[in-house]
Amino acid sequence: MRALLAGLIRGHRARLLIFALLSGLTIAVAAAIPAWTGAALEGTTTRAVGDSGTGERALRITGGISTGLNPITSAFQEAAALLPETRFTRYGSVQTLVTATTPEANGGVRLFYIEDVCGRLLVEGACATGPAEVTLTPATAASFGVTVGDRLPVQGGPIPPVALTVTGLHRPADPSDAFWTDRTASYLPLESGGLIGDLGTFQVIGTETVEGVWDYVLRTDVPFDPDVTAADLAAAGTGTDTGALGRTTAATRLPDLLTALRGNEESLVRGGRVTTAQIGLICGFVLLLAAAGLAAERRDESALAALRGAPAGTRAIIAVAPGLLAVPVAAPLGFLAGWGVAALAARAEFGVTPPPVPSLIWSGAAALGCVVLILGAAVAHRPRGPVLEGLRRTPSRLRLRPLDAVTLVVVALAVAARFEIASAGPARAEGVALFGPALFALAGSLIVVRLVPPLAGRIATNRLRAGHLGAGLAALQLARRPGGHRVLALFAVTVALLVQAVTAADLASRAAVDRARWEIGASRVLQVGASSPEALRAAVHTADPDGRWAMPALRTRQAGAPLLAVEPERLATVLARPRGLDLDRLRALTAALRVDGNAPVLVDGTELVLDVEVVAPAVGFLTAYLVEPAGNQIEVMLELPGSGRAVVRAPVAGCERGCRFSHFGFRSRPDGLRLHELRQDGPSRTLLTAAEMGAPGRWRPGFSVPAEQITLEQDGPWLAASFRKLAGRPESVETRLRLADTPFPVPVLAAAPELSVQRDQVRALTTFDLGARPVTVAGGLTALPGIGTEGFMIDYGYAVRLLEAPAVNAAYEVWLSADAPAGLDDTLRAAGLTVDDTRDVADRAATLQAQGPGQATRLYLAVALFALVLAVAGALLTAAVERPSRAADLVALRTQGLPGPAALAAARGDRVALAIAGVAAGALLGALSRVVHLGLLPVFADRAKATVTVQGWWAALAVLAAVALLVAAAVWSARDPERRS
Repeated sequence: MRALLAGLIRGHRARLLIFALLSGLTIAVAAAIPAWTGAALEGTTTRAVGDSGTGERALRITGGISTGLNPITSAFQEAAALLPETRFTRYGSVQTLVTATTPEANGGVRLFYIEDVCGRLLVEGACATGPAEVTLTPATAASFGVTVGDRLPVQGGPIPPVALTVTGLHRPADPSDAFWTDRTASYLPLESGGLIGDLGTFQVIGTETVEGVWDYVLRTDVPFDPDVTAADLAAAGTGTDTGALGRTTAATRLPDLLTALRGNEESLVRGGRVTTAQIGLICGFVLLLAAAGLAAERRDESALAALRGAPAGTRAIIAVAPGLLAVPVAAPLGFLAGWGVAALAARAEFGVTPPPVPSLIWSGAAALGCVVLILGAAVAHRPRGPVLEGLRRTPSRLRLRPLDAVTLVVVALAVAARFEIASAGPARAEGVALFGPALFALAGSLIVVRLVPPLAGRIATNRLRAGHLGAGLAALQLARRPGGHRVLALFAVTVALLVQAVTAADLASRAAVDRARWEIGASRVLQVGASSPEALRAAVHTADPDGRWAMPALRTRQAGAPLLAVEPERLATVLARPRGLDLDRLRALTAALRVDGNAPVLVDGTELVLDVEVVAPAVGFLTAYLVEPAGNQIEVMLELPGSGRAVVRAPVAGCERGCRFSHFGFRSRPDGLRLHELRQDGPSRTLLTAAEMGAPGRWRPGFSVPAEQITLEQDGPWLAASFRKLAGRPESVETRLRLADTPFPVPVLAAAPELSVQRDQVRALTTFDLGARPVTVAGGLTALPGIGTEGFMIDYGYAVRLLEAPAVNAAYEVWLSADAPAGLDDTLRAAGLTVDDTRDVADRAATLQAQGPGQATRLYLAVALFALVLAVAGALLTAAVERPSRAADLVALRTQGLPGPAALAAARGDRVALAIAGVAAGALLGALSRVVHLGLLPVFADRAKATVTVQGWWAALAVLAAVALLVAAAVWSARDPERRS
């Protein structure tokens, strides 16, 4: 037996080597796909978590705490146990709203105690470490007129004001620290201008309750597991009484991140399954051809063994032993090669090494599949009937029926997959539906193969009768040899999968670019730092006075539907113009953001003059608030007369370029005052006449005071108002009467078609100072640039005029067009901006393609290209098996007088015809399959819908490349019969 096996191996050494190589490649692919998929899942998850903002990874828990050192300390201990520090970084604080009063100014401000805050601050002076000590930001200190060492009166409870010592002026040591970035601005002492003190300070000022705020930020330096994080969130215990913390509430965007990561995982798994089906089909085809070739070569050996009376066991060994011996050699080498290549690629791309166990399981399954194919091919090629029939190289007849059991099963499975996709939807289909593209291509190719023998036979008869011997003999070869039909089916399936993969990659690439254009808005967006929205606009207009390349923009920082402030006249210039955007329609809609109304009142003099009448006892000052072009607020204090009518004056400094009049502020109730006229001197000019002062539409109460608390009185040509204390509300520290220089409600555009019809659904929006402002929807589109499909757009100038407080809820942006000069960034810096970050369409598109769907598409395309190489190998293998008999036939025909050109045509014709027919059938099947199965693989991890359609250019190029490669392989495979003929 050993001698028999050795003889079989020596006699089929080349074929066994080829089969071992193909088996090894199949096992290598089976090992590489799960290894790459697992590594890509871990790598994309880690990358997505690392690229997410602090706000996306944060859980905020708030609760009311009774004042007292022990309750607050207990609350911190309870908060520390809510989530594990091994997975979350905790930022804890307590805070309350107090009123700070100085001779220069007074107002509401937050008092904070923050864990370990001194290590995160640079302090001019000393950090507050004892009771009755606080630190302030330099801006807050300037507004209150205090500095280091001064005393700041603060009232935070029922007891009289308490003077706190200012020990220092603080600023962040590292502004990029997660504590200071991407969180609700009203809770940040730097942006809200808050005071930072010790826990004992809350007892000193007599506050009865304080608000505890704990931010738990998901760490990025430890392995991330979405299921573990979801369990952590569920175990946080919010919404219930938890001891000293009281009844807590939670605010987080972590569920959105988890949903995106699960979508990323699902798309990768789906991509891996579909890809496995594709490459499994191709590898199975090629191995079937190789096994059939080996079995066909041993057909005559088995027949001779039967003729000599060899037992059935010996004949079985002759049929299957060489192939079975190749698999144990190929399996370990294939596993090591596949897993090793995937590990190297994963290490280079994601910095992770995949575990070998899943790859080992899949490679073992592939090895078992190789064994099954060997046994099946041996059974299919065993000699039947007379022994002499087994010695024939060419079958006496072609055993091909119109439809066999295999074809029927494959067609049934393809129909079942299509039904599953139609019923569940492409995005939700599972099971056999994931094999839909491969089954569709296979079923179509098998049906095409059924048509080849009768068609080739008819062509052969016609060509031979017409005297075209070369074409007739080539067609006759197609009609009689089954190996060619397998090659045709292999070519058709391979090209179909290549077309699917290329179109999928093209769609994913263009969809990512298009989505990036929608999300970012412009070709490049700079995240900048500015002292105010006005300063941002002034800097951009200084750098680009003609509005050719740049536009200032404001974006809300809170979660939810974004609000974006733009300048309509510059928007169309800087847009990235995503697919589907109707630019003319957008221009018409953005024009509706500005309506005719009261123009702003500009002050450019050196003195403000007010004609005022006191009709009831009033004391104190009236303050006129101006806003300079850079956004700084200027307070002009006008001293009121004791009684009667008088003209009061106050100097104005810094308004040479024009300051916008914002509002009047009253330290006491405005009752008993009549404001007749507002003028300026230096140069002399009337700003508001008596009629304008008394016009009903010229003034409105400040937004921070309920409208029902202030009543504007329109009794004559003067401005008068009365204040009414509401039950349950304290009197305002300062009553404001704002100049109505914006339309009210403010027009906005909605990024939702239903809101453009049902416009009363949205009546107020949270703006850039965290206040709610009445709005009216002036129109809408399905999507808006820089916003997407959910959000609102407002005019930049109106948004600035609506500010009642600093724009703590605004992210400052500069939109740049594609042709913006390279040095514009430096120009913006020179104009006073700090460029913190840059987002552009190319980077965002690359990020989208680096997620799960993009990785799945790359794997899909790589496997399709590998399948094309295997198809060429299958064609060459089949030609090698049939080459001796083909060469012998042509030599015999040449001896009988067949002309040389006809022999060459016969040698090449069937192979070239197979290649062209296979590519044509595959291109058609691929195009049809792409239409039928569109959406089976998600384009984006969050399953957002792509706004682009499939284009045929890349698919056409892929088909042409496949034609060239496969025809070249066909011509090469016929070289030996050509030479002999």
